[in-house]
Amino acid sequence: MRIHRLSIRAFGPFADTVEVDFERVSESGLFLIRGATGAGKTSLLDAIVFALYADVPGARSKKGLHSDHADRHVVPQVSLDFTAGGRLLRLERSPEFRRPKARGTGETTVPAKAVLFEHRHGGWAALSTRHDEIAEVVQDVVGLGMEQFSKVVLLPQGDFAAFLSATPEQRRTLLEQLFDVSAFTGVEEWLAERRKETALAAEGERGALSADLGVLGEILASSPLTGDADGDPDADWSQVPPAQLPARVQDTRARLASAVDRALAELDAARLADVAAATAHTSGSELAARQERLRQARSSMEALDEGSDVHLTAVSLLEAASRASAVSGDLAAWDRAATAVAAARDRLDTAEQETERLAPRGSDTAALDEVVAQVGRAGLPLAEASHRVTAAAPRQAEHDELSRLLSRLQAEGQACAAAITAAAQDREAAEAAAQRAADAGAAAEAGARAIAELTRHRLLRAEQDTESAALADEQSALLAARDVAQEARELYQNAVQRRLDGLAGELAAQLHAGDACPVCGSAEHPSPATTADPVTSDEVDAAERSWQAAAAQAASHAERVAAIAASLAARAQALAGDERTAAQLDEELMRARLDHDVVRATAAQSTVLQAAAVQAVERCQTLEQRRGSLHDEVTSTAATLATLERELEADRRAVESCLAEHRMQCPCGVAAQEQAAMDPDRALSGHQAALRQLEDRVQAAAQLTTAQSGLDQMRDLLDATLTEHGFASPQDAREHLLAPERLSELRAQVAAYEHRRVAAQAVLDDPQLVSAQDLPEPDLAALAEASHLARATLLSAASAEALARRSLDGLTRVAATIGQRCAAVDQACAAHDVARRLADVVGGVGADNTLRMRLSAFVLAARLEKVATLANERLATMGEGRYQLRHSDGLAARGARSGLGLEVLDQWTGQARSTSSLSGGESFMASLALALGLADAVREEAGGFDLQTLFVDEGFGTLDDDSLEQVMDVLDGLREGGRSVGVVSHVPELRSRIPSQVVVDKTERGSRVRLRVTDESVPAA
Repeated sequence: MRIHRLSIRAFGPFADTVEVDFERVSESGLFLIRGATGAGKTSLLDAIVFALYADVPGARSKKGLHSDHADRHVVPQVSLDFTAGGRLLRLERSPEFRRPKARGTGETTVPAKAVLFEHRHGGWAALSTRHDEIAEVVQDVVGLGMEQFSKVVLLPQGDFAAFLSATPEQRRTLLEQLFDVSAFTGVEEWLAERRKETALAAEGERGALSADLGVLGEILASSPLTGDADGDPDADWSQVPPAQLPARVQDTRARLASAVDRALAELDAARLADVAAATAHTSGSELAARQERLRQARSSMEALDEGSDVHLTAVSLLEAASRASAVSGDLAAWDRAATAVAAARDRLDTAEQETERLAPRGSDTAALDEVVAQVGRAGLPLAEASHRVTAAAPRQAEHDELSRLLSRLQAEGQACAAAITAAAQDREAAEAAAQRAADAGAAAEAGARAIAELTRHRLLRAEQDTESAALADEQSALLAARDVAQEARELYQNAVQRRLDGLAGELAAQLHAGDACPVCGSAEHPSPATTADPVTSDEVDAAERSWQAAAAQAASHAERVAAIAASLAARAQALAGDERTAAQLDEELMRARLDHDVVRATAAQSTVLQAAAVQAVERCQTLEQRRGSLHDEVTSTAATLATLERELEADRRAVESCLAEHRMQCPCGVAAQEQAAMDPDRALSGHQAALRQLEDRVQAAAQLTTAQSGLDQMRDLLDATLTEHGFASPQDAREHLLAPERLSELRAQVAAYEHRRVAAQAVLDDPQLVSAQDLPEPDLAALAEASHLARATLLSAASAEALARRSLDGLTRVAATIGQRCAAVDQACAAHDVARRLADVVGGVGADNTLRMRLSAFVLAARLEKVATLANERLATMGEGRYQLRHSDGLAARGARSGLGLEVLDQWTGQARSTSSLSGGESFMASLALALGLADAVREEAGGFDLQTLFVDEGFGTLDDDSLEQVMDVLDGLREGGRSVGVVSHVPELRSRIPSQVVVDKTERGSRVRLRVTDESVPAA
C-alpha cells in the first residue's frame, strides 16, 4: 500500500482545507513530520486512519472530529488517494457532526458520509457510497484491520515501549489485535461453553433423578404402605446409592401389589351389600309413591265435581263466540263500504268549493265536461307565450354578458392609456440608473486590490506581534530548561562518580579472611575500602533518565525559539518599508472596505438595472399593442349588442299577443293577473292548476256514485248472513264477539278441566294402585339409613382400592425410569469431568497447566518468537549489536499467567535481564526494532503484502548522537524497494538529517501545513 495524497477540511485542529502531497515529500524515501506540541502532527495520521476505516485509533472519539476553529456549518471532510492491491483508489469521508438548525433554534445531527472512487481510463469513477461495501473493499485491498493498520503502518512508539515492559497477559491482548488467532480462541470459548453445557447437563440429570425420587416419596406417602410396618414411607430416597435404587424400588412395588389385591377383595364384598340395601330401599319407595298417587287422585276428583258449573258456563260462551265469528267478515265489509261512501262525499264537497267560480254546485256531468273543454282550449295561447319566453332566455343572457364585457373593455382601455404614460417615465429612469452602475464597476476593482494588499499587511503585522511575544516566552522557558538540564546533568555525573567510588566498598564488603581478592588475587586484606555515600545502579539510571528528559525539554524549547525567530525574519522581510502599526492598518482597512462596499453595491446592480431598462422598453411596446386590440374589441362588441336588442324586442311583442288571445278565451282570468308582470310561465301554471281542479271534481262525483251502489249491495248480503247464524241484528252479533286473548283463556280453561278429570279417573281405575291401598306403609327412613351406610362402606372400599391402584401405577412408571436416570447421571458426570479438565488446561486455569497459559497464548508465543527474530535483525544495527530480544516462557510470580514473557540478552555480559532495565535510549531502540519486527510479522501473516508507506511516531529525543546515527541507518534501510518512511518528531537534530519535511504550524485560527522539499518551502494548502 502506498499513500499519494491527503486532503483535510474542518477536521481536528485544521479549519481550512489542508492538502499533503506525500508523493512529492517522499521522493527521497524519508521525510519528517514536525511541528510544535499540539499543532496536529498526530492528527494527520488520524485523518489517514479515519479515511480508511471511518474511525480513529486510541481513546479519541470519532463523534468529536469537527474542527472547533471552523464554522459550525462547514462539513468536515478527509480525502485520501492511495494505491493498494494494484488499484489506485480515492476515499472521501465526512464524520458525523452537529450544526445549528437552518430554521429555529437548537442543533441537528448531520450523518456520516463516504464515497469510494477508482481511477479508471484516465478519470475517477465512483464505486460505492455504502459504508459496508467500502469497508469490504478496504479490507480486501489493504489486508489489515484498523488495529493492525494503526500498529503496523503508523508504528506508535509509545504503544511498543509499553509492549516491551508489559506483562504476558497485556502482550496477549495486543498480539490478538495484530494476529488472527480466532480459530484458537474459538476452541477456548467452545471448550469453556462445553464445560458449562456438560455441567448443566449433569446437574439436569441429577435434578431429574431427584424429581423422580420426590415423586416416589409422594406416592409412598399416600399409599396403603403408610401404616405397613415393613414399608418405610418416611425414608429419604435421595440418600440411597444409585446402584441400590432399582432393587429397593422393585421390592416396594411387590408389597404395594399385595395391598392392591386385599383392597380389591374388600371392594367386591362392599359392592354386594350396597346392591341389597339399595334394592330394599327402592321397593319401599315405589310402594309409598303408589299409595300417595291414589290419595291425590281421589282428592282431585272431588275438587272437579265442585267446579262443574263454571266449566259449563265457559263452554256456552265459546259456542256463541264461534257463531259470531262466522259473520265477522260480513260486518267488516259493510263497515268498509260505509266508510268509502263518506270519504267520496267529503272529496266531492271540497272539489265543488274550489271550482264554484267556474261551475255552480250541483252541476250535472255534461255541464262539467263542457267547462273542462273550454278551459283546455284557452291554455294553448299561454303555452305558445311560455315557449317564446324560454327561447328568448339565451339571447337575453348573451345580451347581459356583452353589456358587462363592453363596460370592462372601456375601463381597461382607459387604464392602458395611463399605464403607457407611466411606463415611458420608468424607461427613462432605468436607462439612467444602468449607466451609473456601469461607471461604478471600474472603481470597485481598484478598491478590491487595495483592500487585499492592506489585509495581507495587517495579517503579517498581527502574526509578527504574536510571534514576538511568543519568542520572549520561549526564550525565558529555554533559559529555565537549560538550567534544569545542567542541574540534572550535574546530579547524574555526581551519581556516576559516587557509584564508581562505592564499587570498591561493595567489593570489600564481600571479602572474607583467607579468600582471594577478585581484583588483586591476594588472600590478605590489610586495608579494605569502605563506602561512605553508597549509590545503587537504579539510582544512577534514574538520574540519567532525569537528565535526558530535561535535555530533551531544553532541545524542544530551542527548536521552538529557532522556528519562531525564522518566522519573524520572514515576516519582517515581507513588511520591509511598511512602518504602519496594526491600529493604523486597521483604520485604513476599515475606510477602504466602507468605500469599496458602497461602490461594489452600486456596481452589483449594473446587470439588474440594464435588464430593468430593457424590460421597461418591452412593456411600453406591449401596452401600445394592447390598446389597439382593446379598440377593435369594443367596436365588435357594440355591434353584436345592437343586433341582440332588436331580436329581444320582437320576442316581447309576440308574447303580448299570446296573452291577449288567452284573456279573450279563458273564463278563469289567470292571464289578466299576470299581465303586468309579463310572466307567461306563471300564467300557464295557474291555468293548469284550475284545469286540474275541474278534473278532480268530475272524478269525485263518479267515485261517490260507485261507493253508494256498493253499500246498498253489502247491506242485503249482511241481513241474510245474520238470519242464518241466529242473530237478530248486527249489534247482537257484535256483542257475542270475543277478543283473541279471551278466547284463548276460555279454551285453555275448558281443556285443563277435562284433562284433570280424565287423569284422575285413570289413576282411580289403575289395578296396581287399587291393590297397593291394602298393603301396610313402608318405613322409608330405616330403609334409607341402611342404604346410606352400605353406600358409604362401598365408597370407602372403592377409594382405598383406587388409591392403592394409583400408587401401584405411579410406582410402576417411576420404577421404569429410575434405572435409566441413574445410568444417565453417571454418563453425564463422566462427560463433564472430561470437558472440565480439558477446558481448564486450554484456558490456563487447570492444575496440569503450570504456566497458566491459554491455548491462544501458546500459539501467540510462536508469533512472538518470530517477532523477536525479525526485531533482532534491526536491533543488530542499532546499539552496536549489544542487545537481543528473546521470548521467555518462564513462570510468572504470584500465580500470574505466563508464556508470553520478553527479556533482553546482553551479549557483552552474556546475561539475560528484564526489558525494564534498559535506559531511555536503549528502550527506544528496542521498541522501534520490536515495532518493525511486528510489522514484518503481520505482513507475512496477512499474505506478504508490501507496505510502501510507513510512519514512525516520536521517541527520538531519548537518543544520543551515536544511537541516533544507528537508528537513522535502520530507517534508511527501510527505504529499500521504493518504500517511503515518515518520521514524526520535534527533535532539532532530525531537521538537518531529513531535508524533506511536512511542517505543521498552529495559529489562533487553526493549524496549517507547509512542505519543505530540500531548501524549498511550499504551502500545503
